[in-house]
Amino acid sequence: MPIIHFINNKTQTAGGMKNVLSYVSRKEKTVSEDKRFVTGVNCAPETALDEMTATKNLYHKYNGRLYYHLVQSFPSGYEIEPELAHKIAVELAEKAFNKYEIVVATHIDREHIHSHLVVNSVSFEDGKKYHSDRESVEQLMKLSDEICRRYGVHLLDTPKKKMNKDFLSDSEYRSAKRGESFKWELMNVINQVMKQAKTKKQFCFLMKQQGYDVRWEDNRKYITYTCPNGRRCRDNKLHG
Repeated sequence: MPIIHFINNKTQTAGGMKNVLSYVSRKEKTVSEDKRFVTGVNCAPETALDEMTATKNLYHKYNGRLYYHLVQSFPSGYEIEPELAHKIAVELAEKAFNKYEIVVATHIDREHIHSHLVVNSVSFEDGKKYHSDRESVEQLMKLSDEICRRYGVHLLDTPKKKMNKDFLSDSEYRSAKRGESFKWELMNVINQVMKQAKTKKQFCFLMKQQGYDVRWEDNRKYITYTCPNGRRCRDNKLHG
């Protein structure tokens, strides 16, 4: 299924929120012919910053986390129409964050289509702040998978040992966009191998052929991957 990352934007300021909204909505990333894949949920994309700010002002909540930035991405090479990818992301936003203002922008300028969701941290309905934890991220991933299945998008199952969801740092995300993140590359290799592997043994063998050592033992809580560059990563640091 698609991978979901929370981007850990360290600059949680009004200016930072403005920059993120501006970046995800850039015309060269979201427009194909006469179609623009930017949608506002509970707000208009053109005035989203003002509407999000007005909600914070209404409930006097200006401090702490101002917004959440998520990316829902499909594996490189997976063919999906931009319209469908955007529709899936919008539905995810509507169902997961129905009390919050969100901008959904689908980027189609790269080989792997992916959608950005920028979510106001304060609810316009009751002023409550959204708090992301392991349970809420698990629920978000489950909802994303359910929506994809309903639209006939069947990708990959995660290894049977559960992969916990974590935050990707802002710098890691920028590196990933340049194709430099070893975690991003590892996740892509895992996704490709899982298309072929039918058993645990096959999975480890095919990963080895790609240059990755896999330590997957029943008496260990996590699977550990050793990448070709020598860096190690446990599965709880990846995103299923």
